[in-house]
Amino acid sequence: MHDVVEQLNVPLYSGLRLSEKNSFEIIKDLDPDLIVVSTYNQLIPQAIIDLPKYGVVNFHPSLLPKYRGPTPTYSVLANGEFETGVTAHFIEGEQFDRGRIVLQKKTDIFPGETDGILRKRLA
Repeated sequence: MHDVVEQLNVPLYSGLRLSEKNSFEIIKDLDPDLIVVSTYNQLIPQAIIDLPKYGVVNFHPSLLPKYRGPTPTYSVLANGEFETGVTAHFIEGEQFDRGRIVLQKKTDIFPGETDGILRKRLA
């Protein structure tokens, strides 16, 4: 991913802690129309959620609203589910894995599939 970003000469800000004021200023200066995150592990402050004109969309590796949280692939396997998927949803408010669902894509869980294999496939 970093290689592609560098080839396209797109600014990359890795390791930002969104709770820090300088992170807010960096994002504000970018003046984004849309922010897209995937399996993001930080709570996004409302001030950042409010910045982009079209909002903040998260790609989550489960079929929300079921299996919210940081380990959805482990949970679907541990619970013996036969299907899972990916959910794209708006982040609305300072909460994890909640907000209006934009789309969902379902997939079967294959026999013998591990958490690591499933996460990679969903990514």
